[in-house]
Amino acid sequence: MTGPDPFVVLGLPRRFALEPAELDRRWRACAREVHPDRLARATPADRARAEAAATQVNDARRLLAGWTERALVLVSATAADLPHLADPAFLAAQLDAREALAALRGVGDAAGEERFAAGARAALAALEREVAGLFGAQDAGGAAVDRDAVLDRLARARFHQALLAEAGRGSTGSP
Repeated sequence: MTGPDPFVVLGLPRRFALEPAELDRRWRACAREVHPDRLARATPADRARAEAAATQVNDARRLLAGWTERALVLVSATAADLPHLADPAFLAAQLDAREALAALRGVGDAAGEERFAAGARAALAALEREVAGLFGAQDAGGAAVDRDAVLDRLARARFHQALLAEAGRGSTGSP
């Protein structure tokens, strides 16, 4: 992660378990404080600083809103740090899933594609629960999280997110 700590920017506790309503409340409050429109008559330098601060606030919200991005922030990693999984069973499952989706597309089975997408969403939800469990002790002020285990789950999540996005494009290829 580069730039300021998004938890600090929004004044939130540094933990995985965040209430979406609290995140939105803090984002709104911070955004109001630094919004460039409040400085309409200020010097160009002051307006530029306000725009930079507003960007930091918006970036912090974006980084903390999604569970995968928040987990990366907490382990001081970026998506580039995610491992390339070499687990043969997982790689075979990836191939099978992509072939299954292609077969559904080939016959125009929209209901089948939706079932496929539901399976990808369920896999993502399970991975989110696993990551939350990995961060549970750390959130409670206890032991450090197993960074490698978190990155492994996030790499798996990236695969399911890609499948979900692909399934969402439908047979027309549009989002």
